[in-house]
Amino acid sequence: MSDTVLRKLQNFLYYPSDLWYSIRCYTKNRYLTQTHNLKTGLKKGEWHDLDTRILYGLFNELVEFVEVELAHLNNLDRKKKYKFKNGRCVEAAYDYFQWANNLQGENNHVQRENSIKIKELYEWWKHTRPNRDDPIVSITKESHGDKYYQLIYDIEKDYDDEDTEMLIDLIKIRNCLWT
Repeated sequence: MSDTVLRKLQNFLYYPSDLWYSIRCYTKNRYLTQTHNLKTGLKKGEWHDLDTRILYGLFNELVEFVEVELAHLNNLDRKKKYKFKNGRCVEAAYDYFQWANNLQGENNHVQRENSIKIKELYEWWKHTRPNRDDPIVSITKESHGDKYYQLIYDIEKDYDDEDTEMLIDLIKIRNCLWT
């Protein structure tokens, strides 16, 4: 009985500060951080199909997770001074990956494996994918003749398959994307 009475008294006394805290958190999340929105990074004012919005939205959120959340997580435990620009630091994120990859013990196996996969997906999105050759620019119609359009189609299909495979890998590790 004393637990119930004390809990109710505490709830009554802390109600104003709890209410203020809830309002402050709601306002911050709704208008500043906007954690309910996926940021695609696509050009505004242009039409983008849903498949493109899904791909860009999820991978740009992965970039945000790595460069902001993992970087800040690493910055909390390390004495090294990082230079954050707009709240982001790639160097701190890579140091986090290095730390996570060196974890020892059976209990840390899952965190180590997830860190490796997160880094792989991050690097694919930031470095590998943007540097893929454009098949229309890299293949000349004169040198391939009748097979020109089929060749472009095949390359674009390979790119699309790779995008899908990486997106599936990202979905598989979504439960590990928290700090």
